[in-house]
Amino acid sequence: MRERAIVRPDGLWVLPPELEFGYYVIKKIGKGQLDERHARHLSRLYQQAPEACFRELRRFLPEAAARKITRAAETGDWASVQRDLPRMRRLLLGYMWLRHPLRPVRYYLAEVPRVLERLRRPTGLVVAFLGMDGSGKSTVIRRVAATLAPAFRRTRLLHLRPGSGVRASAPTISRPHAQAPRHPLVSSLKLLYWALGYGWGWIRQVWPLKVASTLVLFDRYYDDLLIDPRRYRFAGPWWLARWLQRVIPRPDLYILLDVPAEVACRRKGELEPGTAQRLREDYREMAARLPRCYVVDAARPLDEVVAAASRVILEFLEARTRRRLTGRI
Repeated sequence: MRERAIVRPDGLWVLPPELEFGYYVIKKIGKGQLDERHARHLSRLYQQAPEACFRELRRFLPEAAARKITRAAETGDWASVQRDLPRMRRLLLGYMWLRHPLRPVRYYLAEVPRVLERLRRPTGLVVAFLGMDGSGKSTVIRRVAATLAPAFRRTRLLHLRPGSGVRASAPTISRPHAQAPRHPLVSSLKLLYWALGYGWGWIRQVWPLKVASTLVLFDRYYDDLLIDPRRYRFAGPWWLARWLQRVIPRPDLYILLDVPAEVACRRKGELEPGTAQRLREDYREMAARLPRCYVVDAARPLDEVVAAASRVILEFLEARTRRRLTGRI
């Protein structure tokens, strides 16, 4: 492969366009996913070496399928290919079995170490955003997800808890502190139900997303209950809530969006100044105790807050990658 590589002016080795085109097409067929961003990139590669790209596809696909893909690359209309991905995947596997009966076996055997490594060290990231009402969490999270989307295979937004049926945006709660607390027994049972939901939801939803290189962003997390129990109508034993905090799966990162009490009250009229000040102090105290919790000044303009939160995540990814690469040397 290296003998066919190209050296760019900056000294970086890259694949010639036909090899990158063939690899990317086969990868997307195998995964059954081809979005518009990928399609545009494939069209750009094809325009650089049309004939070579077609020859590269013929190594893996029948002629009719290869021509259908190159027509899509030439015209920029990938809709028919996107619809036909399941059939093309079957064609790809069948064609490979016929031409090289042992190659798929060797491929899957070679994939075992990679899959095990991915399970041991997932490439996705789970981030929980904390902060009181008025800190701008929902808006910042959406903007951070859009900003960092190119760094991950996909992004997923969750509110408070994992699990099936979780909505991607926080539900609207009017005057959350106005509701009466539940009975202590009911509160305890509700908390245990939450703990089971976190454990099962992590296994069923969050961990697979993390293994699949997904950026998972939580708007609030279990830790919020310890700061603002009235919001969740919790009146159970405090020792139970703290003990469960230790056993519930933790995100990779916490980001606390910190705003002065007066700013939060101005943004959220239902907050009392005394309540807002207490919440801010409690959140900051918790941030000092939580592992990998970073405080971002959310009173600044939105673009600056999004840039600061994105920088925290990217620096964490950089440090994690450095540790992994250093460990392999």
